[in-house]
Amino acid sequence: MSPYAKIIKETRKQQGLTQKELAEKIPTSQQVIARWENGISKPRPENLYALADVLNIPLIQFLQEDLVMTEKIGLDLFQALSVDKKIKALNYMQQLKKEVPISR
Repeated sequence: MSPYAKIIKETRKQQGLTQKELAEKIPTSQQVIARWENGISKPRPENLYALADVLNIPLIQFLQEDLVMTEKIGLDLFQALSVDKKIKALNYMQQLKKEVPISR
């Protein structure tokens, strides 16, 4: 289950809202809420703002959960590498860290 799915479903239920009621407040469809809660799709940024507002939770809660999941996936991938590939990956990450950000 995606981090978004868990937060949306648990918070919605705690507040006694149905998927349809939440959808009406966002506004979106009940089917979209179901897809988010089942991890089939993720809310777009504008919907994350609306969800945080309607569910009365800090937006950062969504972002922190996503970051934790991303870090776990990265760690799992790194641990599956051979020693040689781990060294190459670490060298590559060090090179990336040294790069100057592109200004917009």
